[in-house]
Amino acid sequence: MLALLGLSSLLIESNAISAEAQWHVQVEDPYVELHTGPGRGYPVFHVVHRGAALTILHRKTQWYKVKTEQGKEGWVVREQMEQTLTTDGTETRFIDVLNDDYQKRRFELGLATGLFQDDPIVEVHGGYRFNDAFLLELMYGSISGTFSSSTIYHLGLVSQPFPDWSWQPNFSIGFGQLDNVPQASLVGGQKTQNTLFSAGLGIRKYISRSFLFRVDFRDYLLLVEDDRNEEYHSLTAGFSVFF
Repeated sequence: MLALLGLSSLLIESNAISAEAQWHVQVEDPYVELHTGPGRGYPVFHVVHRGAALTILHRKTQWYKVKTEQGKEGWVVREQMEQTLTTDGTETRFIDVLNDDYQKRRFELGLATGLFQDDPIVEVHGGYRFNDAFLLELMYGSISGTFSSSTIYHLGLVSQPFPDWSWQPNFSIGFGQLDNVPQASLVGGQKTQNTLFSAGLGIRKYISRSFLFRVDFRDYLLLVEDDRNEEYHSLTAGFSVFF
């Protein structure tokens, strides 16, 4: 564990480490391992012991480039940097800095697959984040059924009430259109277009600097006729890239 020296609360708000605003920490674990590069595949070439001071120079995903008092430079994994204290004694995590960096990115593009009722569905997502808590998302889905194929066009508002969590639950509402095309072999089959509304639950997990894993469950209400509605649900999983 590292005790942070001379670092203000800007630690949580900052999204980058620059040479102009270097961070200084002191080692409190028995030792910290310095790697030659930002990855576990790079060998350990130096060990910094408890009580030594480090200057953080740069961050690359889960790795931090540091400099010792003797001028040695190497990379330390986030787990060894994680538990720190601000100058007022408040605990923080270096993962907070990573999540803050993610939240500042506004656009997402993703692909997911799963089931719509009992039929396979492939979805393409595009989203814009207004702030840490709300995301506007456009989805296109293609459903391959036994007797027909369908297409979904969907616009949804996603709420993330806990943006600082590593695993982020979310809630969504939306509306759109379902186009259904019967198989050509079916006699008397007609194309249909119906309005739909949705409510959903999901969870998202950032897995790298640019990618996240997501699972989504949605309940759809399809307006078939003035006096008749149909209910469907979907469960999908996939990945998104954000920038």
